[in-house]
Amino acid sequence: MDTLTNFLDRYHLRTSMFYAGNFCGRSHYKSTAGVGHIHFVESGNIELKMPGKKTITIKEPSVIFLTSSEEHNLNTKPHDSVHLVCGTIDLGLQEGSQLFKGMPDCLVLSLVEFPELKDIMSLLFAEAGKNKLGAGKAINSLLEYFVILLLRHVTDHELVGQGVLAALGNKELGQLMVKLHQSPNENWTVQSMGQEIGMSRTKFSNYFKHCLGETPLQYLTHWRLNLARQLIDQGCSLKLIPGKVGYASELALSRAYQKKFNITPATYRYSLRR
Repeated sequence: MDTLTNFLDRYHLRTSMFYAGNFCGRSHYKSTAGVGHIHFVESGNIELKMPGKKTITIKEPSVIFLTSSEEHNLNTKPHDSVHLVCGTIDLGLQEGSQLFKGMPDCLVLSLVEFPELKDIMSLLFAEAGKNKLGAGKAINSLLEYFVILLLRHVTDHELVGQGVLAALGNKELGQLMVKLHQSPNENWTVQSMGQEIGMSRTKFSNYFKHCLGETPLQYLTHWRLNLARQLIDQGCSLKLIPGKVGYASELALSRAYQKKFNITPATYRYSLRR
């Protein structure tokens, strides 16, 4: 299994189309924590405006991808219109996903820069124009596929300098990340992680922090606790969860969980049942 698929098995992409059709005028998109925006421009001229940043004018088929939950405007000139498909993406912040960390806040890519976009845009706009049974589901599935293509593109073109995505595409760290994700219950130490990729403890620790922006044990702890939260959401027994995520006892997990989420696993489970 490749490194990105392994990660997405834990943190599922969730996208949703909210607009498709011709657009003319001005539209304002508010900042919403943990929510990014995707705008596909099939034809026409449009301006992208964000507070404190230079206006971007788009004159050819392109995609706008915003990962910063930043407010923005899309504007056309009077009597001009553009053909759009717009959607949102849950960035997974509530689940603890750091997949989009290190990516540019805003990416604008044309078909020339991102040739793989051509086929998916054709399918998106075709589905949006049909209004047939299952079109909404088909479009959301295409949006998810687009995000995977985009993640490939930014790693292949080194557009992400730090974070989980950079590590997943890293020759040295990629396979180690898969092992950490698949086996969080193992007795991992900084030394054993370093041995997996043939580095000394000190060299590995520095290298890992440089690539991800946090220490190996900080990352592993976050992964384990986020996984514990997912298991609680899925109804897993609280007695079984510590062994699945690398904690020796319920008490040890409860202390670490409360430190991160400001709530104990038992209290969190109770809140889900109310």
